[in-house]
Amino acid sequence: MKARVELVKWVEEGDSVTYWGRFIAPRKMMSGTVHAGFYDGLPRELANKGKVLYDGELRDMLGSISLNHVVVDLTGADARAGDAVEIIGRQPGNTVNDVATTAGWMIYSLFNHLNARTPRVYYENGDAVELLEF
Repeated sequence: MKARVELVKWVEEGDSVTYWGRFIAPRKMMSGTVHAGFYDGLPRELANKGKVLYDGELRDMLGSISLNHVVVDLTGADARAGDAVEIIGRQPGNTVNDVATTAGWMIYSLFNHLNARTPRVYYENGDAVELLEF
């Protein structure tokens, strides 16, 4: 499961991020707002403990999981709006099992909560063969 970074900005030490200030920056940090949230199937229980894969590196989710957004720590990266992050993938730390376990969910529940309207790309032998959009 992938999504795009919509906004990249600096967060100053002591500033809060997301609803109810669920994350307080311990230092100056680069944050990225990613267009995916609990509407898409991300468990709200990933708040302040989920991970995404960006440019080959696991990055922390910061603060609450919003309806359509999650904020991630992109400090030290050359991140830009439009870049992709991998929310659920194959690398240890963001596999389906890792995401479900971190959220305290069963894998089955994670799959059941994925929004049916999220576009899907089907692969065969490593090649994209179909895009299904609802």
